Amino acid sequence: MASPSHLETLIRRVEAHAPAFGRAAPDITAICARARSGDYRGVLQNTRLVVETLLRAILANKKQTPGKQTLEQLVSKMQGELPTAVAVHVRTIQAWGNVGAHDHGDDLFGGGLEVTDQEATSALTALVAILDWYRGAHLQDAPSAPEAPAVAPKKGVGLVVGAAVALVAAAGVAYAVLGRTPEQPPPTPPPVAQGLDFGPLDALYQQRGLPLPAESCRPNRAEDLAPLVAAAPRLMGGDPGTKRPQDAEALKALEAVEEARPPVGEYWLLLALARSFNGAPDDEVLAALTEGQAHCDEMTELYNMQGKLLFKAGDVKGAVKAFKRAVAVGEGYGAPRLNLALAYVEAKDLPRARVTFDELVQTLPKYGPGYRGRGAFRLGQGEVEGAVADLRQATTLDPEDGLGHLLLGQALAGAKDAEGAKAAFCQAKALGVTAAAGLCP
Repeated sequence: MASPSHLETLIRRVEAHAPAFGRAAPDITAICARARSGDYRGVLQNTRLVVETLLRAILANKKQTPGKQTLEQLVSKMQGELPTAVAVHVRTIQAWGNVGAHDHGDDLFGGGLEVTDQEATSALTALVAILDWYRGAHLQDAPSAPEAPAVAPKKGVGLVVGAAVALVAAAGVAYAVLGRTPEQPPPTPPPVAQGLDFGPLDALYQQRGLPLPAESCRPNRAEDLAPLVAAAPRLMGGDPGTKRPQDAEALKALEAVEEARPPVGEYWLLLALARSFNGAPDDEVLAALTEGQAHCDEMTELYNMQGKLLFKAGDVKGAVKAFKRAVAVGEGYGAPRLNLALAYVEAKDLPRARVTFDELVQTLPKYGPGYRGRGAFRLGQGEVEGAVADLRQATTLDPEDGLGHLLLGQALAGAKDAEGAKAAFCQAKALGVTAAAGLCP
């Protein structure tokens, strides 16, 4: 039986590709709907249809006429043209597609093969690899999100707009990147696998508002799990550079097995956290994150942390790429989406920033930092009324968000609401925002 969390991760990865695939998009969407409804035989059939469509498109682009050839015929015709790994995945889809077509058991499967989520997981794993390859090889210029028209800042907003832009580009980014406000109830831990107790690790993720790792990223041996369980409670409550005694103890526990280079993505994430909390150089933290990604590319925080460090180093293009991957593997997690939008702001790609902010609040309507980020963006664009609405929502969802109150004060000042602005500034000051001290008499 496949892990429900792993299957959902695969569904989301497939789903994220759909907008870029034109005529194949409806079938890709149908695959996801069928997988979620438990129609696993339908998943196998639709997966085969999508791969047939892609191979026909490749032949058509080469001025060949694929006609109505079956997948078997297409694979045979393209022998030697596909990368070896892709050909293997296509053959997997072909095999599972054959299984999905046999409804009546009048074949080698005897009375008929029961198609379960395990077979669907195998087919989806192959499909993700094929979509990743096809998009890179044949859709290199496809944007990750549709562009929206740029909106020019309105005149007459003065210093309020400048202050908001500065906050988005500096304090807003740092606050959002380092913050860990959970955007939804803590995830339900998956069943304990092979007698291993992940409880201490799951508690750490819950405390930090992070999604649980995919099953493929976690240890499957007691000896690999032990140092993680020893480190996790000590990392609770830490932050970059806190340098607490327990941070040092956690790092020591993890470094004790570092030379063995555990092939476990979760190990390298905890090592990166421990190094960060102990004030290690950013390149050492990045090295741990990169190693973790080599073992598991389905762990959101491995990419979110990488994006933060690249952003800090001024590599905005690299940060965007990392945040995109974090979003792709953690759609229910708001921090990477917010960080991606803020990175687009820093890159001055305002159309994509706008789209990303809008997608964030639509996808996670109870995630306060999302409204705070979009409110600051709107204020910077001179959209004072929209900024006020977003920042009111942000501070309603999270009354302790000091930066949200500060930005709300600036938006209300821009809307000529002096009393409302004063109240918001004073609330920000009460919450310890130093920038509000001079704004609240």
